[in-house]
Amino acid sequence: MTLPLRFGVWALTHGSWASRHHPSDPPDASWKRVRAQILQAEALGYESTLLAQHIIHPSGDDQDLLETWTGAAALAALTGRIELIAAIKPLLVHPVVLAKMALQIENISEGRFGINLVNAWYRPELERSGIGFPDHDDRYAYGREWVEIFERLTSGHRVDFRGQHFSIEAYQLRPRDEFRPRPAIYLGGESEAARALAAHAADVYFMNGQPLQDIRALIQDVAHRPRIGAPIRFGMSAFVIARETDAEAEAELTK
Repeated sequence: MTLPLRFGVWALTHGSWASRHHPSDPPDASWKRVRAQILQAEALGYESTLLAQHIIHPSGDDQDLLETWTGAAALAALTGRIELIAAIKPLLVHPVVLAKMALQIENISEGRFGINLVNAWYRPELERSGIGFPDHDDRYAYGREWVEIFERLTSGHRVDFRGQHFSIEAYQLRPRDEFRPRPAIYLGGESEAARALAAHAADVYFMNGQPLQDIRALIQDVAHRPRIGAPIRFGMSAFVIARETDAEAEAELTK
């Protein structure tokens, strides 16, 4: 079955509207601006928005940054159709706490919420906080346990879990999801560990924009991995270079 193509927008949690360095685009990451942007996106027919998550701005901790999860909760109450996807770095929040937060936003939005699992890349915000920054594969091993607990809790199960990183005993969350089995799970990353975790746990595999042949290879690889449940779906972050002519756009691309 071929699903219809859906279009979304990045929420302006980092404060950019177009190019991050465009002179006419001030770095405004205020709630007022993000609220206006997502309400406009919904009115224009966009079907989803992704709120990236950082605690400190990756371009410098002197820059403003919207907090993702409180912002998502507020948008859930203000919007009526657009899907809200909030990124989460597992090392920052325990899965039982985050699962409860996700269920609440799912309830507020009436079934329009999802998480984007990001197994961390911005080292300073984790190291400088004292949380630490494990090696790549260790982060994915942690994320695999984390998302298993999250998925089972948000599906309404009573969870007993013993792993390398978590020990959960008879934990259950209520109320459960009233609108579908659980909130959606998105996951990106191109390493072997990321692709394996996406095939195992995600509803949608996110890819960065890149040449078409590379996108085809990623889709074929992830789609053919062993999986329980519905076939995985795919999303891509697209970037637009807008110029007066095709030649000018191509020249900008090659810079």
